[in-house]
Amino acid sequence: MDKILQDFIGELLESAGIIVQRITLPGEDIFGVDLGLRRDILGISEERLLETHSAFLQVKEREVHHLVDAFQCNYYISVEAERENGYAVIGPVIFERITGSRFDELFQKLRLPERLRTPLQNYYFNVSYVPYETAFDSLLSLVFDYHFGKEQYEFIYHDESSMDEWLAFYEGYFRVPDEPFKNVQFIEERYGYENAMLQAVRNGNLPDALTHHGKLASVLIPARLSNALRDIKDLTIALNTNLRKSVEYGGVHPIHIDSLSNGHVKQIESMTSVEQCQNFQRKMVRHYCNLVKEYNLQDYSLPIRRVLTCISSDLTADLSLKSLAEQLSVNASYLSSLFKKEMGISLTEYVNTARITHAQILLYTTDQPIKNIALQCGISDMYYFSRMFKRITGVTPKVYRDKNMTLSMTQ
Repeated sequence: MDKILQDFIGELLESAGIIVQRITLPGEDIFGVDLGLRRDILGISEERLLETHSAFLQVKEREVHHLVDAFQCNYYISVEAERENGYAVIGPVIFERITGSRFDELFQKLRLPERLRTPLQNYYFNVSYVPYETAFDSLLSLVFDYHFGKEQYEFIYHDESSMDEWLAFYEGYFRVPDEPFKNVQFIEERYGYENAMLQAVRNGNLPDALTHHGKLASVLIPARLSNALRDIKDLTIALNTNLRKSVEYGGVHPIHIDSLSNGHVKQIESMTSVEQCQNFQRKMVRHYCNLVKEYNLQDYSLPIRRVLTCISSDLTADLSLKSLAEQLSVNASYLSSLFKKEMGISLTEYVNTARITHAQILLYTTDQPIKNIALQCGISDMYYFSRMFKRITGVTPKVYRDKNMTLSMTQ
C-alpha cells in the first residue's frame, strides 16, 4: 500500500478502535499480534509461537486472509509487497460480546485451566468489538479494491473448522507435543526440586537449599496471569508460604516465623520488577535457613521448647522459674532439673545471658540511655543490671558502649 493510503486506513480504523499492525517475519513483533494472548496469558513459548504464527501468515501477494482463531478473534492479513517479509494485520477484532454465558461456553470448549478465566475475561474486555460484521467487511473490501484493483485480489476466509490443529494445540498448550509422558516428567522434576529445597531449609542447610532453589528456578512454569509482575509476585508469596511451613516442621516456633513471613509479603508487594522478585526468592531461602539455625528446637522436649520460646519472644516478661512453671502447668523443681539436663545450664543463668546478649546489641546499635536498654531487657534495677552485665561480659555497660564506639570510629 502506498504511504498515503496506509495512513488513511490506519487513521480510519484506529478512530474506530481497530488495531492495524505492520509486522516482519521472522521478528519479535509477531508476539504482539494477538495483544499478548498466547505468550503472556497462555504462557506459550516464543519458539513455539514462531512456528504456529508462521503457519497463519502463509499469505501470498494479492491475497487477503480473514482468519478466525479458536478464541473467536478475527484478523485480516495481507502482504506488504514494498517490504521484504512484511505483512499488514488488521485486528484482533470480535463481532460478538464474549461475556457471561457466551464466555463460559467458549472457556469450557477451549478446556483452559481455571486460573486463566479472569485473565482471559480481561483480554476480551480490551479487544476491539465491532457490532456489524457485514458493514465492517464491506468497508475493508472497498479499501482493498482501491489498493489492489477491483477483482484483482483473492479474499480467503478461514473459518474455525480450518483451525482444528491450532485449537488442539491450545487445548493442550501446557503439554509437550508427541511426548505424552514428558509433561509428567516436567511436573515430577519441578516438585522434586521444590521438595529437596524445602527439606534443606527445614534442616537449616543453606548450601543445599540454594542449589535446589537454583534448579527449581530453571524449570519453566507457564505464566498464570497476563501481568508478568503480578504473576511472579504471586509465585514468590507462594514460595514464602512453603518456606514458612517448612521451618515450622523443622522445629521453629510460629512466633519467630510470623514476623519474618509477614515482612516478606510486604516487601514482595512493594517490588517493581520481575528481577527484584527473583532475587528476593534466594534471600528468603537464606532468611529461613538462618531462622532454623537460630531457633530450631526440634531436639528439645516440649516443655523446654515452650520455655525457650517464651524467653526469646519477650525478655521483658516475668521469666522466673516459678512464673514459667505456672504457665506450663508443671512442677517448678521438675522444670528446673529438666532445663539443666537439656540445656547444660540453669534456667536463671540462661535468662540472664539472653537479656545481657540483647543489651549488648542495643548498646552497640542504638544511642538509647542505658537505663532504657535495661528496661527493654526486663531489668528495672540499674545497679543489678550493671553488676550482671559486668559479670557476664567482664565490663560495665558504659565501658562496653564506649569501647565499641571507639572501634567503630577507627574502622
